[in-house]
Amino acid sequence: MKEIIKVNRFTLTIFLISIIGSFFYSDILRLFNLNDDIYYRILIPQLGFLLLPILIFLIINNKNLKALLRIKPITLYEIISIIGFSLFILPVGWFINLLSQLFATNHIEGTLVNLTEIPFFIAILLIAVLPSITEEILCRGILYNSYRKFGILKATLLSSLIFGMIHMNINQFLYAIVLGFIFVLLVEVTDSIFSSILAHFVINTIPVLLLRALSNIELTELAETTELTGNVEVISGIIITFILLLFTAPIALFIFYGLAKYNDRLNHIKSIFNPKIKSEVDAPEITTFSKEKNKIVTIHIYICIFIFASLSILIEFL
Repeated sequence: MKEIIKVNRFTLTIFLISIIGSFFYSDILRLFNLNDDIYYRILIPQLGFLLLPILIFLIINNKNLKALLRIKPITLYEIISIIGFSLFILPVGWFINLLSQLFATNHIEGTLVNLTEIPFFIAILLIAVLPSITEEILCRGILYNSYRKFGILKATLLSSLIFGMIHMNINQFLYAIVLGFIFVLLVEVTDSIFSSILAHFVINTIPVLLLRALSNIELTELAETTELTGNVEVISGIIITFILLLFTAPIALFIFYGLAKYNDRLNHIKSIFNPKIKSEVDAPEITTFSKEKNKIVTIHIYICIFIFASLSILIEFL
């Protein structure tokens, strides 16, 4: 129980650092004599508000990184399969993104459009490399594997919820939860965090590539078309994306099935959803504390939920 309190306290700390840091963002820029441009708008939160606290937490707690983060090499077959899986599962994220735009604002597209003004490889570093490393170490590494002793499904749901909430807006929250769930399944099917890092990288890279392909369009015109502010445009996008995922999702599932067979983990994946099925691998030892002590959700998580709900509503209506 002490370990869970420690991990959940760390989660709350991340939330507080992100919020306080955003309030003092201008002061941070002045302190280091930096310009307010797209580079620092992404670098400072990723490095200062996420990566630095993560490193401090790992150093202070003297964790076995290989075990905690499940650092294990993945094979060429797994790499190719994960890239293919990520490409074919991507329309699921697009569909939820568009669906949420019926009632929530898309806050990320303006940032993506601005990235077309900077060198391609720097854009990939900012939007794909850094988030895939920092967010996966936090959510599929520290959080998920700490919660896993309470059961894989519980750990998946809570770590995915936190993954959604750290994006601090309703639009990203909804599709991030689903993607977080998918990333956990990739970790379980390969027993390696590198699988979720790779999938996260691929999924974040595609929008940058698509915008680069459309770079011949005027940026202001592109921003107007990608915001999809009108319900008619959003609904059209939802219909098209839904039809697309009807074709791509089965292919993604087939690739995932191949990964599970390749790693002899098919029953393990099934056992996550059906405890009656015996896993081929060692399942986490479920805690057997009293009901009062056997709590995965502590007051720290409730505070995080309150902070997210309050700020996301304020952001949405201000």
